[in-house]
Amino acid sequence: FYMGVGSVKSLSIYKLLESDVKPEIRRASLILLPLFCSKKETVDILENHAKDLNVAVSRMANYLLSLINNEELAQINLKKFHGLNFVYLGDQIWRLWFIGFNSNKKIREALLRLLKRINEEYRNYSIIFLHIKTIKKRIKLDKQIENT
Repeated sequence: FYMGVGSVKSLSIYKLLESDVKPEIRRASLILLPLFCSKKETVDILENHAKDLNVAVSRMANYLLSLINNEELAQINLKKFHGLNFVYLGDQIWRLWFIGFNSNKKIREALLRLLKRINEEYRNYSIIFLHIKTIKKRIKLDKQIENT
């Protein structure tokens, strides 16, 4: 499963999150969780790291949890994508993965509209297309799981 960060297996991600790894690496690795984990697994890992003694790691984990749980923060971050440019999108697309886990109906609808717009504007960029396609699949899968 290649998403621009290289072919990484989930076990490698878990190793990067271990406490003996440098905090900067652990903090950065948190944004990779949705590529390999379900919503529940992602939330569990983030909740665990939100209690981390390293401030940078715990702040990032809390921020990512807020993207998942907080409608207002998710909405603010979605608005940041309205003035689309390829550099910003490529650098910040990870935010959309976490917003995709937000169960608020209005947020999901706004995200799907944004994904459609990104898909239309950047349809010739295979890596962005792959991200968008996979985020949409993940949203549908998580919605099905929540309904069971």
